[in-house]
Amino acid sequence: MKVSEIATLLQGNPAGDPEREITGVAALEAAGPTELAYVESPRALEQAAASRAGCLLVPEGASLPGHTTIAVHHPKRR
Repeated sequence: MKVSEIATLLQGNPAGDPEREITGVAALEAAGPTELAYVESPRALEQAAASRAGCLLVPEGASLPGHTTIAVHHPKRR
């Protein structure tokens, strides 16, 4: 599923590559380039900056330059 499709389903705001294909979900520290992970708190943004995840669910207002993200109200609940 493409990042843009996931963003639509979650009613989130995508940034980065909306055409990237995501095939699974994984923990932030283990996610690879075709997997989705979530950033639970602003403190975890530092860890997320080093993540290899193909897409990250981030809190609204968060920015991770160089990463494909979807900003949502409550990343953990999505």
